[in-house]
Amino acid sequence: MQKQFSRIPETEPVIELTHIYDAPRALMWELFTKPEHLKHWWGPDGFTIEHESADFRVGGYWKFVMVGPDGTRWDNYHQYTEIDPIERFVHLHGSKRDDPDAFVATITLEDRGSQTAVTLTQTFPNLQARADVMAFGAHVLGLQTLAKAETYLQNTELEGIPS
Repeated sequence: MQKQFSRIPETEPVIELTHIYDAPRALMWELFTKPEHLKHWWGPDGFTIEHESADFRVGGYWKFVMVGPDGTRWDNYHQYTEIDPIERFVHLHGSKRDDPDAFVATITLEDRGSQTAVTLTQTFPNLQARADVMAFGAHVLGLQTLAKAETYLQNTELEGIPS
């Protein structure tokens, strides 16, 4: 069974990535919303996260630095705009608060019995902005990030996490 899918419409400034996890939705919600988990797996292969601060609520944020394999550092700032517990959340993803180049990221968790489909939809201001991130392989790096959540899930004992 295929676990990952991507959709990149030709005429829309969107990248949509889906990964199916062998885990219940409540558990995946914890992995995608709690910095104590995110700091262990968020980011493409070879990248690490330096968590700075987080406040998971509408109007809140997650601030972190993504460190590449070569040591390059990228500031990241996610400002939460919508939260529907265990179903979906939306944030502006930029390098700083009020970043004029931020894009909208929506993470949706779909209950599929013993599995959960997590879809990350990135909506850019225009096709050129999407083309700019596609030029460095954003969709492949995004799929790597989603796959790292599965590796973390398989290799970590998550006591006290809803199942």
